[in-house]
Amino acid sequence: MKSQYFNNRIEEAHQEVLGAHGSEVGDEYMEMFGDDQDDIQYNNFQGQEMLNASGQGVMGYKHDSQPYIIKIQNTTTADVDNVKILDASAEIGAGGFTNPAGISITYGLPNITYAQFLANINNGLVINAGQSRLSATHPSSTAIIELQPQTVWTVETKNINANAVQKTFVPQYDSYQQIRGQIDIYYNYIIDALTSITFATIYAQATLTFYIYPAVRNNQMKQMAKGVDTTQYKNPKINPFLKKV
Repeated sequence: MKSQYFNNRIEEAHQEVLGAHGSEVGDEYMEMFGDDQDDIQYNNFQGQEMLNASGQGVMGYKHDSQPYIIKIQNTTTADVDNVKILDASAEIGAGGFTNPAGISITYGLPNITYAQFLANINNGLVINAGQSRLSATHPSSTAIIELQPQTVWTVETKNINANAVQKTFVPQYDSYQQIRGQIDIYYNYIIDALTSITFATIYAQATLTFYIYPAVRNNQMKQMAKGVDTTQYKNPKINPFLKKV
């Protein structure tokens, strides 16, 4: 059972957002990041009822959570700051994805391009990310391999009224983690056509691979046509021993 302390902090955080930006932005923040991460993650990955094609609640089969994979490579000999991915509605027509020269963004699964991934999101795909993984490689520096996954990253979303909310992550290695060059983040956030993720720094000649494990996936365009198009996923358990309880 959750303690009253955490309930109070959730309410205080909500009120802080409301006070700073108005009720609409506050509500949007709660929709994007939730008011109780433990409950959201449990419901999405463990036991919430699924809807079948006719809209009836059934205890349905949950698919394995297969990640969306984005690779960000710095081909230069200098660090590059503020590298952005996603923001599908704005980026779908941008050849260089508005990043500086020397930054290459590709999709990490065969036969699919990054542009096609963005187009899918822009056409109505909504992803409720349950877990994320940051993994780094470098041709020569083990120090950068260890440092790169710790870069600060920010998820930001907005609506057509120009209201924006964001969440900043500061990845850290667990005290008991022996593997370096890889960090798992257990947190729910929403990805849609107006969501962007910005990494503070991509180090010289480093490649950061970003894995997005969906808890729930919706397709808004199909929902308009068929009424329901929702897929829920099992907990991927990519590193269950490091999950905070």
